[in-house]
Amino acid sequence: MAPTASTVGIREFHALGLCKALDEKRQPGPACSPAPRQGLRQAEQPDPEEQVMPEVVFVSTLEPKDGRRDELVELLAELAKHIRDEPGYLQYSAYRPLGEDKGPLLVIQRYTSLEAYQEHSSWARGQAARISELLATPPVPPVLFEPVPLGDDAAK
Repeated sequence: MAPTASTVGIREFHALGLCKALDEKRQPGPACSPAPRQGLRQAEQPDPEEQVMPEVVFVSTLEPKDGRRDELVELLAELAKHIRDEPGYLQYSAYRPLGEDKGPLLVIQRYTSLEAYQEHSSWARGQAARISELLATPPVPPVLFEPVPLGDDAAK
């Protein structure tokens, strides 16, 4: 059985090193979900000549430490300069709760394929410590999404 978007997202989360980096400095309380025993598993891939790999969307939530949200936003902006030059990049953006200057940030990344996202993840692993030092809690485990055909061009 192929992994769900949630299990792929959790594996990617561990691959980025964010759980480990944050769990090492956490206070007692719930930790990230256990690390997978093996590396990222992919769903069975169709023959490339039969189907084009759809774009993927990666969504994560980051809860900054009190008083460090601006630093986190600055770091994300710095990382965005590199990310936006990566092959397969489509979108990298961060969102805050409407009208709030505090609270979590929702980060959305879109790539042309799972392979492009995995290539990005190889680089992003080296940024995990910089991000985690600005976070109050481990991020909500990110989820990797793929398009759902709805009978129109939106999922192509």
